[in-house]
Amino acid sequence: MRKELRFHPDIYQEIKEAYDWYELGSAGLGEDFLEELERAYSLIQRFPDMWPVMEKNIRRYLLKRFPYCVIKLKKISGSTRSGFE
Repeated sequence: MRKELRFHPDIYQEIKEAYDWYELGSAGLGEDFLEELERAYSLIQRFPDMWPVMEKNIRRYLLKRFPYCVIKLKKISGSTRSGFE
């Protein structure tokens, strides 16, 4: 069963800035970045407890091709929230 992901409000601007930066460097690289990010979100939804623990209820997924990670916070209520750094 896939868990619903909710995102920190700042994530959208951060992703846009990273996308723009990669596209400026090489056409299509921003799209590759977004695809990898979508793949990360899909895996986190399918396997929410698979990634390394940073602290209690906080896990981190490292992107493969880009120097970013997705931070997953599991709240006590059971909902999952993701961030990006």
